[in-house]
Amino acid sequence: MADTDFIPGSFTVKSEVILKFFEALSILVFECRLHITRKGVHVIAVHDENIAMVEVGLDKFTTFLYDHDKGTILALSVRDIHQVLKAADLTDTATVFWYKEEGLAKFRIESCRCTLIFNCMDSEGIRKDPNPPTLRLDTKFPVLGSLLVKGIRLADVVGDCYIEVNQEGCFLDAYGETSKCRYLIGFDTVSTPVRSKYSLDYLKDIAQVFEGTTITIEMASDHPISLAADDESGLPLGLKVRYLLAPRIDTE
Repeated sequence: MADTDFIPGSFTVKSEVILKFFEALSILVFECRLHITRKGVHVIAVHDENIAMVEVGLDKFTTFLYDHDKGTILALSVRDIHQVLKAADLTDTATVFWYKEEGLAKFRIESCRCTLIFNCMDSEGIRKDPNPPTLRLDTKFPVLGSLLVKGIRLADVVGDCYIEVNQEGCFLDAYGETSKCRYLIGFDTVSTPVRSKYSLDYLKDIAQVFEGTTITIEMASDHPISLAADDESGLPLGLKVRYLLAPRIDTE
């Protein structure tokens, strides 16, 4: 990263915000490009196997010291940062700094009793940001994150997982060799049923990020599913998270 591309700055948020920010990323990617502009902080990244994509944004701060037309990009090791943040057990607020020391870009997080410093990576060695696909997802409905977690926990015991919206409501269905289950996750209805199969492994992680929120789900049969929430639906202040998860297509 050239010096002209790096502008130092800082922001302060509640500690829970920065922890949830990296948790939301860490379930899908190891590394990311963190984009910082005067409007806030944003990441868009895709899973190594192109199964899922994640967008995380932050636009509300206690303080935000970055007022430049030009943006800065930080290349970060997401899972390393998340693991250290979990162990640090930060309290109250956290202030995040990015700066250069002896020519090396640094990412520092300070809280009441703890200072964490991470070396930034070479952005050229990280996968380029994806272009979000243009999708026509005709069905949109809200689901409580707690209900989705419970439904996925049940489906994980039974077998393959389907999400269906029909004239009776929104359901999570699972089918095993000797058993099946249907779990009601929402009350919205549609005249034309929509149904798709998705990976339980990824849904489990995504649902955990959204537990305690109201998730906005958008889907169409045999299309990717969009799951999103923001601070108005239960995420920490200023945070927006959205996932796209590819369907699993039955070949039989």
